[in-house]
Amino acid sequence: MAEPRSKRSYTPVFPTNEDWNAVNTPVRVDENGQRIEVAEGSGTAVACHVTIKVNKKDASAFEKVSIENAISSKLEEDGGCLRFDIFKRINDDEADSDEYLFVEVFRDAQAQTFHSKTAHSQNWKTKVEPMMAAERTWTQFDEIVFPIDDTMWADGDACEDACEMAW
Repeated sequence: MAEPRSKRSYTPVFPTNEDWNAVNTPVRVDENGQRIEVAEGSGTAVACHVTIKVNKKDASAFEKVSIENAISSKLEEDGGCLRFDIFKRINDDEADSDEYLFVEVFRDAQAQTFHSKTAHSQNWKTKVEPMMAAERTWTQFDEIVFPIDDTMWADGDACEDACEMAW
């Protein structure tokens, strides 16, 4: 007999429901700091889930540093970071640590590699390592099933059009 599913529930930390679409629209900036159109989708997007257990006493500081990293990832990576969401697990208040889930989507494997080498990413790792209750776990997803094209991450209309075609 198969093992029963375990349920994990998370609540959004970043972005909040109010700014979900604005924050998760891929951003490209020209040399003058002006926003430019998102490049055509390559269809080669990759994703990862990072699970991190943080000492309860450090949760607030962890969230602050992680949100700064997510924003920097969206603004400083020339549109390579398509999505960076942070969730906090709803769990037992008696636990000595809080669990977070990062859902990160990148234009392609090169953008993901670039992200891991940026100053803001390295700075995040240095700052949060002492806050962690355990080693973080990381799961790579090398194929995105839906949305199938990077441009669908850009706005709700593109995704909505795809959904209408599927139905």
